[in-house]
Amino acid sequence: MATPLNYKALTQDHVNYATTTAETGRLSELMAVQALIRNGYEVAEPVVTSAHDLLIRRPGKRHYERAQVKTVYVRQDRGGALVVSGAKNSGKPYSIEEADVIIGVDRFDVYVIENASQREYWAQNETIAAGKWTKLSLFA
Repeated sequence: MATPLNYKALTQDHVNYATTTAETGRLSELMAVQALIRNGYEVAEPVVTSAHDLLIRRPGKRHYERAQVKTVYVRQDRGGALVVSGAKNSGKPYSIEEADVIIGVDRFDVYVIENASQREYWAQNETIAAGKWTKLSLFA
């Protein structure tokens, strides 16, 4: 899978952009962690391989939620819609037991999406995405 256009645009004049799926995924995870912490969330990473990427606790809440981090893709074939995969490499969607939320990372914005065990989550544009999903900024 190629690096999403949004990361290429973000980094092309500054550093070499991520070239593998693993690099892009890790970059998204690190950006998500930064945005979550800046917005008052508590964040923990599993020590061993797990179905979820992060454990998060929202401000003012008592329980942690399992989070799966995904990179947001801009789909030109859908009129520039923002698309977040809710599926594993196998193509099967993450179950509620595997992830309570899906976190979509789009450059400087992070979206927390309630997991509905769907293969994809999408919004026609950033305004609609911010209305459907919890939007966090890296620059809170």
